[in-house]
Amino acid sequence: MLTYLNFLWCILLCYKYQAGAAGLIFQASLLSIALTVYWAGPISQRTPLLIFLASIALSRLGHMSYDVVGTQIIQTGVPASKANLIGGMEVSIASLAELVMLAMAIIANDVSHFGFLAILSVSSVAGAAWMFCRWLGNPTDEQRELFIFDPHFQLQAT
Repeated sequence: MLTYLNFLWCILLCYKYQAGAAGLIFQASLLSIALTVYWAGPISQRTPLLIFLASIALSRLGHMSYDVVGTQIIQTGVPASKANLIGGMEVSIASLAELVMLAMAIIANDVSHFGFLAILSVSSVAGAAWMFCRWLGNPTDEQRELFIFDPHFQLQAT
């Protein structure tokens, strides 16, 4: 566990906000590998099963590194006057996502629907990576004010 925390800390120090994008891309890549192994043939044999399970388990590292960066952005980039608003919105969106997840579990409750659910999962992570990269690549004036110490968000002299 300590090694894992050191890994996350190194990512956070080395890449700052880019670590979030790297984490999401890492997660989407490993989930894509798992989906490819699933569709390539039966995973009842030992090697495909181990590749499938390992890629899913390792994809959690990407999710957790993004989560650390997201927490840092919330803690350092949100003014104290808006912390309750941001926290409340975050809980609301998380609750909505959980409701959608439970609805999908009710609707697609047959094993034959696993491929569809896997595609939906990979698409969600890829979409999140795209949105985060887009946010990171096009900072607004407000983001430049909030993250004044980060050179990535500084105004470029033209």
